Amino acid sequence: MHTNILSILSKGAGNRLTCNNIWFLSKNFRRYSNQPKNPNLLSIEDKKNFYLADSLLNPPDSKSYIKYSQKFIESEFNNSKNNILLYPDFITDSEHEAIVKGCEKKLRRYCRDGYAVNHFDSRITNYREFSCSSWLPIEKSIHFKNSHPEKLVNYDEVTLTIDKNEEKEINILNKVWSLFPNNWAWIPPHVLDLHEEGSIRAHVDNPEYSGLYVGGLCLLGKAISTFRNVNDPEIKVDLLLPPKSLYFFSHRIRYEFTHEITSLPEQRVWDEKQIPKQRRISIMFRDVYEK
Repeated sequence: MHTNILSILSKGAGNRLTCNNIWFLSKNFRRYSNQPKNPNLLSIEDKKNFYLADSLLNPPDSKSYIKYSQKFIESEFNNSKNNILLYPDFITDSEHEAIVKGCEKKLRRYCRDGYAVNHFDSRITNYREFSCSSWLPIEKSIHFKNSHPEKLVNYDEVTLTIDKNEEKEINILNKVWSLFPNNWAWIPPHVLDLHEEGSIRAHVDNPEYSGLYVGGLCLLGKAISTFRNVNDPEIKVDLLLPPKSLYFFSHRIRYEFTHEITSLPEQRVWDEKQIPKQRRISIMFRDVYEK
């Protein structure tokens, strides 16, 4: 029997992994995965051939949720619109209610000190967060992929090992993972609870912390996320993120654009209407980084 390395490493922490030790663990997962390296795991270069926005059989109509600046349209990045995806109403009302309930339960358990004022890297203010290894089925982990070569296991036919106590939450999250090839490995989902006065400052995610795709399942309040080119901030994309929506960014948007969620009123306007400050929860998805 293969034991989930995520569960082993999180024992004593109540399945709670902070951003600091998530980064540390992801480094160790990569080191572990190279002994021996599974040739069936896709490298970053291999993954670059996959575009989520182009792979969907029934792509969502998201034009009213995405705005490109004129400079973006006139730039070389206009050919990279498939690097960003917004999927409105990705989950149902009942699924939204169930996953929020699951998040609230774990927030009460893991974040008893309330909202933190500042993040360790100064990127986030007024937030609570945790990462949950129990929400990642072992079959989606780097450990499983390396222990079960594709020549011996058909990943498309693998049955997920699901904790019956968290079956509702895992089945909802699996709707996200199932959008991607089954031989991709994933980091445990990361839950970020942003207070209505909270914000996420502009930043580019560490390219070696995770893989090609970064995404979020949006819960509770509505927000606007802005992506700006690192060399020219006027080359930008704005995303309206309503509850129940799913978004992903990858490729050039992942590495060459900052992203942020601001609390400034002037940046919280959509179609000339002010988006009120609201508490929101996002469940973040990141594939494992493999060279």
